[in-house]
Amino acid sequence: METSRVRERYETLKHIYFLNRRMSWLHAIQGVDISRAFEYTEAYVRVASVPHGRLLDIGSYRSPLPLFIAQQGYQVCLVDIDPAISQQTRWARKTLDDRFSWLAAQADGTHLPFPDFSFDVVTCISTIEHLPGDGDIYMAREIGRVLRSGGRCFLSVPHSTVAKAGKWGRWFQRWYDLPTAIARLVEPSGLSLAAHGFLMGGVVGKVADIWYAQPRLLRHILSWSHILLFPTAFKKDTPSQHDARVLWLFLQR
Repeated sequence: METSRVRERYETLKHIYFLNRRMSWLHAIQGVDISRAFEYTEAYVRVASVPHGRLLDIGSYRSPLPLFIAQQGYQVCLVDIDPAISQQTRWARKTLDDRFSWLAAQADGTHLPFPDFSFDVVTCISTIEHLPGDGDIYMAREIGRVLRSGGRCFLSVPHSTVAKAGKWGRWFQRWYDLPTAIARLVEPSGLSLAAHGFLMGGVVGKVADIWYAQPRLLRHILSWSHILLFPTAFKKDTPSQHDARVLWLFLQR
């Protein structure tokens, strides 16, 4: 990866990392997960290409990304089916001032409680793959419905050279190859694919495999340490469709 791109992503990650530490003691202990570090930075690089406006983040849970994006001047709304999403408002009061527009709501991403064409940008980071049945298709349709003309959407999902579905830890999960992602996510949304790419390949992907084989509690406790490794990790991340662990899609209306 070019030096300027590495620097841009690492600076973004540092801002997100330190914001994460301010949100709560639990955030400070757990840090930012290795996969999220790559996904958050790629998402923001793509989002930053869209003029400031209304942004919807789906599946936010405890993510620091919506707060970071709000700090950059976007009007942010975030939803999650988990009632713990209400805590995001408390964290926002600690990290944002009255200049920022912010709304957190408990909602099902397959039935978003917003009118058509409500948002300029939608982000969905490693969320849509956890919906069983055709839930990912229904959410993709909802994303297309609420996105305005000229709007953009950033999606990231687990990648595999052969599409599959099964259990990952406590969760149902799909792994997408590019044709399956287009069939289940892009086409149902009614949006067009503006760009796509892969994350966490080569050496980084092998390290991630070892990392995710560790007990969940150990991963959470040590996730704060990633910030020390990522200048090198971004340089060594040379993913392709043959070995990447994450696929991202950038859609447009």
